[in-house]
Amino acid sequence: MSEKYSPVKKDNLFKYLESLPKGLQFFLEVRHPDWFNDKALENELFTTLKSLCIGAVITDTAARRDCAHMYLTLNKTFIRYVGNSLHYTDYARIDEWINRIQFWLDNGLEETYFLCITKHYLRN
Repeated sequence: MSEKYSPVKKDNLFKYLESLPKGLQFFLEVRHPDWFNDKALENELFTTLKSLCIGAVITDTAARRDCAHMYLTLNKTFIRYVGNSLHYTDYARIDEWINRIQFWLDNGLEETYFLCITKHYLRN
């Protein structure tokens, strides 16, 4: 969802998610900070996703740590990793993901989708 899609519209979002076809796997990414500022609302979101068998995208970006929530609503995960122009901290974050995914695999995780987005600017 867009960073502008706030929890004010949660009822519409939940109704839409309920209408999605069964038998297909869906993952939802929310980016508006208000989804993560209220623990009760955050729990409602992840409980709803779990009840609908919809995964929660974990967004790992250096600028936004709140989106790296670590909730698994399924035995699958989708991680959207946003690099920081190959900054040295990118490598440490990737190493952390290797350890975290291995832990999850050892504890029942069946599938991992890892989307890596990074910008590398060549200098002339």
